[in-house]
Amino acid sequence: MGNDRADATCLNLAGLSAVPADALKDGANAAKYTCRQAAWMGAVREFAEHVLLQTEKAKTQMKQDWIDRNNF
Repeated sequence: MGNDRADATCLNLAGLSAVPADALKDGANAAKYTCRQAAWMGAVREFAEHVLLQTEKAKTQMKQDWIDRNNF
């Protein structure tokens, strides 16, 4: 998670990156997820919840793919 030009390179390299709602344009353009919350107003928690949700979606999809393979 970052918010400005200095963070843009790292945000581009990260597999999943985020910025708070009030991030500078350079940081926001480099991130894959923009929080609805501003910095110091819950952005880190929102991003953590986003990561957990994505993890659960991936697990569900993997489980569904496994079920579908068994029903060939």
